[in-house]
Amino acid sequence: MGKKIQKQEEQKAAPRTEPKERIFANPQTGGEAYTDLPSMEHLANGYNVIQPDGKILSKEDILKSGTLLQKIRLYISSIDLSGYFEAKERLTEEELKQIRNSIRTKEDKELVNLCVKEYNTIFEFGTRLSYFFKRFQTSYAVLAVLLNKWDSYEYTAKQLTLLYETMRTSFLTIWEEDDTGKPTNTETIELYPDTTINNFIEDLIRTNVLDGATLLFNDNTRKFYISAKEKGGLYSRIQEAAKDATKDLSDFKAYVIVAEEYIYKSTLKYMPIPIQMSIENAEQERYTRYLVKNLRYFRSELNQRKERGETVTPGEENMAVIPDFYEVKPSKNVLADCKATINKK
Repeated sequence: MGKKIQKQEEQKAAPRTEPKERIFANPQTGGEAYTDLPSMEHLANGYNVIQPDGKILSKEDILKSGTLLQKIRLYISSIDLSGYFEAKERLTEEELKQIRNSIRTKEDKELVNLCVKEYNTIFEFGTRLSYFFKRFQTSYAVLAVLLNKWDSYEYTAKQLTLLYETMRTSFLTIWEEDDTGKPTNTETIELYPDTTINNFIEDLIRTNVLDGATLLFNDNTRKFYISAKEKGGLYSRIQEAAKDATKDLSDFKAYVIVAEEYIYKSTLKYMPIPIQMSIENAEQERYTRYLVKNLRYFRSELNQRKERGETVTPGEENMAVIPDFYEVKPSKNVLADCKATINKK
């Protein structure tokens, strides 16, 4: 059967490689935080499968002159897409029948049975993979709330600094006029004397009760700032949440590695839609960048700066807490469990 399958499939598959230049999403709506459905054509051509001539085969190409393996993938892609309400691409009953009629010999049936077994294995495995990605999304959402809270506090400090500057530089000029209308006895008065401003600062610091942070004023720089690095403060909570999110992303990456290895070594070389969408979401940081807009928190941004040879300060390093899918290492225990699970199938 192995020789027959090799004859059926003359394409080559390439193992996964890390992109030299990553493309990140910029989602502005909740819908954009989720990956678009792949096309039937993309699915049917196979996971990282390269055609001999480099051409991407269309549905019509496969139905007309494709190998049985290509037709099986096309058949499966139609079934896969049928599970999504928004999917517009489906094979017609006549097209499905045309593929079924391509199965003629005993070797053809063996190939179909093998592909069905491989698909069921990776689809079932993909269900758990999707669960682990959702688990990462849940822990990340906790981190996102804390980071956005930090940003809102810093925005407040900046606005109060601007207000302080306005008060400090606000003056009122008064004068009298002589018989000709020219101003005389001109006098400039401070609208907000130092005592008023000092009371303003003290009142703000006393009344601004922040969750896990403190509003302070620097007499040297004349700026308000946020202190949140005390034990048990907001920064400590951010670090704990980042640790949880990183752990969940590491678990998810273990599933990704095993799934991609299985698909790459399989005969079918088909990646089910839930697996593909979860991986692309993690790579493009769709969900993470939708919830947090400030790029200073992303490890991926920091890593790209390092690759470009830019200088990164310790402060910038400490603030980049959102884990990078490519940087995190897969959890060893989860990786071992995944391999044991998929090899039992």
